[in-house]
Amino acid sequence: MENAFEPLIDRHVYEVVVHLLGRDTRKTADGIALLSGLVECADCHQSMVRKSPDKKNYYYICSTYLYEKECVSHSFSEKKLIAAVKESIRYYVSVIVNLEKALSYVRNASLPEQRMFDADQQLKVLEQECSRIMQIKKNLYESYCEGLLDEEEFKSYKKSYDADLKQKEAAIKKQRESISDMMSMMDRRQE
Repeated sequence: MENAFEPLIDRHVYEVVVHLLGRDTRKTADGIALLSGLVECADCHQSMVRKSPDKKNYYYICSTYLYEKECVSHSFSEKKLIAAVKESIRYYVSVIVNLEKALSYVRNASLPEQRMFDADQQLKVLEQECSRIMQIKKNLYESYCEGLLDEEEFKSYKKSYDADLKQKEAAIKKQRESISDMMSMMDRRQE
């Protein structure tokens, strides 16, 4: 019964092993050949057999042709085949490495989320500062109206907080432009 117990090996490993066990591999005095069970005829899709006329040079021959004479005689050198397989593996590894580099570039070229988050947080802090200064100015005016502050003190405080507010508003404008620039740069790089 499937999935009745926790597996000893994961599903992928199991499927790979079953696939490899299904291959036509034959053991010789030298052991199992490197490509044993992996080479098949392009025409009849049957496995190709490793043969050697002199026990030094090995060739792969279509098993259907060899035993039944129903396919065309296909044969090629094991050395050339291994060289071609190695070259293919190198090519695919280079493709994967280049893909990793490209993905890394895309990840790094686009703005890291942390940088964007930090810029957003700075903007929120500046906006909170503006709100706080506006509240202080409102409280100052109320204190002036209630007579807690004379006109000279009120004007002095108001002038100071007006300058702070102007500075914060300029910083907010600059921060919004900076975020907008980051977004457009990110869009250009991702394209």
